[in-house]
Amino acid sequence: MASKEDIQQKIQAIEARMALADFWADKDVAQATIKELQNLKELLKLSSEKLKIALKKELLILLHAQKLLIKLLLK
Repeated sequence: MASKEDIQQKIQAIEARMALADFWADKDVAQATIKELQNLKELLKLSSEKLKIALKKELLILLHAQKLLIKLLLK
């Protein structure tokens, strides 16, 4: 799987192509490019969501460990 930075670079490259005056010269290529951009943005969003979920799980594990440690220290 491509890294977040790779995906962002691809998005920037596509957006730069879209800014060119002749972007719509070939409508089929233009539409395929827009679809690729949409897919990359969705992939970036999903990878961000997966990262958030993983971080939340890690935080819950750490909080649980902290509670156990506090209980042990208070005995």
